[in-house]
Amino acid sequence: MAISKKGKVQEESAQQQIKQQKKVVVKKQDEELAVNPVVDRLVWLVSLVLICGAIFGNYYYTNFVVIDESTMGRMLRVMAVIAVIAVAIVVLVFTNKGHSFIDFARKSSIELKTFSILYLFSQKYNNSILCSLQSSFFILS
Repeated sequence: MAISKKGKVQEESAQQQIKQQKKVVVKKQDEELAVNPVVDRLVWLVSLVLICGAIFGNYYYTNFVVIDESTMGRMLRVMAVIAVIAVAIVVLVFTNKGHSFIDFARKSSIELKTFSILYLFSQKYNNSILCSLQSSFFILS
């Protein structure tokens, strides 16, 4: 009986420690926020409005405004839509998700450079190129 009580006590204390560790992780994530959550939601809303405005403006000027849409007019309209969507994406960079995406991109580019340097000078790389060339030659012939 004493062993089972100790096992239960140890199991409950282990579960409490896990819960405390999860609380610490949540607190650390809240401290690392780059932008205030209210401002973050506002920036998301601005970006959403810009993208919806670009889509609606493109639809409206295509279907309802009677303009002689020559090649130049169409190109300007498409360039305006692309510019507005690009501005919306730039606005999204200023959100918490945008900051984490930029950090991820920086870290992955460093890792990609390291990987490519190591992989390009390995024998596996040369073998894989030879195998792919042989298989493509075999399929084509």
